[in-house]
Amino acid sequence: MRVKLAETGYTTLSIQLPVLGPGAKVGDYIPTYADGAERYDLAAKFLREKGYRNVAIVSHSLGATMANQYLIKADETTVKAWVFVGIINGLEEMFRIKIPVLDVFGSKDWEITQVGAYERKRQIDKVPGSQQVIVPDALHFFEGKEDELVKVIVSFLDQVFHSGKPGEAGK
Repeated sequence: MRVKLAETGYTTLSIQLPVLGPGAKVGDYIPTYADGAERYDLAAKFLREKGYRNVAIVSHSLGATMANQYLIKADETTVKAWVFVGIINGLEEMFRIKIPVLDVFGSKDWEITQVGAYERKRQIDKVPGSQQVIVPDALHFFEGKEDELVKVIVSFLDQVFHSGKPGEAGK
C-alpha cells in the first residue's frame, strides 16, 4: 500500500510497531500500546519538521488499534486525518478524536471487524468529514483488492485536505 500511495503523489513514511512472538494474542499487545503511541508521535513530528503540514495516519488491523490509543491523547494539530483499515477492536474514547476518520474494511473481512462496523459508524458519524466504506469482496488483508483500497484512501485524503489533485494533500 505504501508504494501505491506514493504512486498517487502522497509522501509516505512507514513505521515499525511493536511485534510480539508467534502465538501472541490481541490482548497480549495491550502493554505495547504506549510504545506504539510513541512511535506514531515521533513519526508525525518527524514529518512536521520536514515541512509537511497535512499529516495523516493510515493504519491496519492491530496497528489501527494502536493508532486509536495514540490519537486519544495527540494534539489535534499534529495529525489531521486518520484512516483505519480492518480495525479488529472497537474504537476507544472516540469523542476525544476530532479529526476526520475513514473506517474502511472488506465485505469479507474478519467477523470481529464486520460485527463492530455498526458501532464504529455511530461513533465516527459524530466527527465531521468522517466516513465508513466497505470494499466489496475484500478480505482482511485486501489480497487482490489493493487498488480499490488505495482509491478509497486517496479519495478520502483528497477530500480532507481540500485538494482535487492527488498528491497535493501530502505536502
